Amino acid sequence: MALFLLSISVCAVSAADPVGDGNNATDGNETDGNVTEELKNIIDTAIAENFTTFVTAVEATELNFTLKEAGPFTVFAPTDAAFSALPEGTLAALLNDTAALEKLLLYHVTDQKLNESELINLTEIPTLEGSELPVNVTAGGAVMVGDAMIVMSDIQAINGVIHAIDAVLLPPEDGMEMDIVEVVTEDGNFSTLLTALEATNLADTLKETGPFTVFAPTDAAFSALPEGTLAALLNDTAALEKLLLYHVTDQKLNESELINLTEILTLEGSKLSVNVTAEGAVMVDDAMIIMSDIQASNGVIHAIDAVLLPPEEVKPGMWHFFSVPRKAMNSTAEYLLMGVDYDALIHYNNTAGLYENVNEIEPLKGYWILVPAGRDFNTTEIFASIKEEMPATPTSLHMYQGWNAVGSPVLSALSAEVVFTSIDPYYAKVVGPWVPNEVGSGSYSYVGYNGQSGMLNGNQMGTDNFTVEPYEGYWVYVLEESILA
Repeated sequence: MALFLLSISVCAVSAADPVGDGNNATDGNETDGNVTEELKNIIDTAIAENFTTFVTAVEATELNFTLKEAGPFTVFAPTDAAFSALPEGTLAALLNDTAALEKLLLYHVTDQKLNESELINLTEIPTLEGSELPVNVTAGGAVMVGDAMIVMSDIQAINGVIHAIDAVLLPPEDGMEMDIVEVVTEDGNFSTLLTALEATNLADTLKETGPFTVFAPTDAAFSALPEGTLAALLNDTAALEKLLLYHVTDQKLNESELINLTEILTLEGSKLSVNVTAEGAVMVDDAMIIMSDIQASNGVIHAIDAVLLPPEEVKPGMWHFFSVPRKAMNSTAEYLLMGVDYDALIHYNNTAGLYENVNEIEPLKGYWILVPAGRDFNTTEIFASIKEEMPATPTSLHMYQGWNAVGSPVLSALSAEVVFTSIDPYYAKVVGPWVPNEVGSGSYSYVGYNGQSGMLNGNQMGTDNFTVEPYEGYWVYVLEESILA
């Protein structure tokens, strides 16, 4: 590409007139349709804007002839300070190796005019070097090309535009820069991470295009896990994959971008917190970045000093539907549910059509209680030993038209036909009992139809076959107000 461009330059430019004879970009006074101050070609503009080292490098490779042509071009021009920040001896070595210098400079140029307003809508740009230059806008609004930030944008020239950048861009080596897995393998400090990635087949994922950011625990970080933890994870690839995905995000975030964030969405699905300490250390959750910006062709790696643990999945609680047949001597929920771990206790108020929190458990009413996942709630064990009050009259419950949450008034398992004798003319059907599941929901076991007999269809039956258990809750559909006793 470079030799082709240079050959064009030699053909188009005479030795007597290196700027060209009207065929090259020359001074003008219009840009983007607006009359402005007189414009120069990119090289003369770079000289006027004091890109001294950049111009010296361009002239050393004779690319100055190319950048005086009609274009259009966009040039990402490192400032003199950016060149000064290169490791000692690098610039001198490049000036003595014009092939390498030309490759580097062409990585700073594209053959289209891209003002900043256009750049921010791109993710990458094809350069004259042949590689793609990534573009990113940080959370703080800075426009990044590769690892360099644009510090002055839209310096107009007659044949294109210049953007000043704060670092010299380094093109991928021979277009064959290593991917994340290859970098991790070659580094030597991430052998345990590599083993874990291969065990879960995530190594194949991290060889894909990306981009990715990987927070890579060192071997020392894995060694600091409690004894047996790593072996257990290697034997549980589902858990290991979840843990590893918590270390990866699907965007490239160099440290300069990380420090402007407070959290990052990981491939595991949870968010990773980011914090900068008073001393300037960058923390991701409880791990410190000890080596940042290890570049790869498909992203970036940050070495961290601890293994990150994803938040534990909070399992939903389980709802239980219960009732008590008799009035207790002390009917407060605090007393009756002493020792029971629960998050909510509610009852359906038929007249209001609402669920209400309750502090007292009355006989024959059906109550819903939310118990944390993994905790048992055995109504018989909890309530069977409760000391009952001896009422002057039998326990009863006013039933209203519509659905009523109720329980059995007897301590034996009997048919609905028997249990609900007192309301036999007034109800249509009964539903229950409720069987909770581990995902926070559940199902009703049976539907009983008043006036029907035997099994009807599936879990539907007549009330003579429908068994009502003590301490369980049931829904009864009432046609008219009545009294359950």
